[in-house]
Amino acid sequence: MNDTAIKDLKILVVEDEEFMLNMIVRLLKNFDIQTITTALNGQDALQEMEEAKEKSQLEFDLIFCDLEMPIMDGFQFLKNLRGSADTGNRNVPVIILTGHGDKEHFGEALELGFHGFLVKPVTPESLEKILQICSNKKLFLFKG
Repeated sequence: MNDTAIKDLKILVVEDEEFMLNMIVRLLKNFDIQTITTALNGQDALQEMEEAKEKSQLEFDLIFCDLEMPIMDGFQFLKNLRGSADTGNRNVPVIILTGHGDKEHFGEALELGFHGFLVKPVTPESLEKILQICSNKKLFLFKG
């Protein structure tokens, strides 16, 4: 495993609970990831993606997204993302962050094009597995 590849990942974290958002960002920083963008809901995430693209042609390598958020939830965010004309970010892997471990949420998310599923609280070990897979540019489906 090449640690430099993990450090170079460009990650977007979409989470409405500030405590959880800060915890995930802190965990990502423990892996020396340099580019971490945050948003408090799906609408803000889409705007952050657009602004990043305009400023520096930035495309994200991985998105962590909560399901239940105000304004625009994770399901609607993914519908908008996958329907976007932005081919770079349209296909980025998206990992669900949720407090629900039930199959109903997992199945619905898969239909919309999520790549993985992390039940909160997120552990450093489960996060590292996803980062390793993503840094190797492998297609994946992860439940942790």
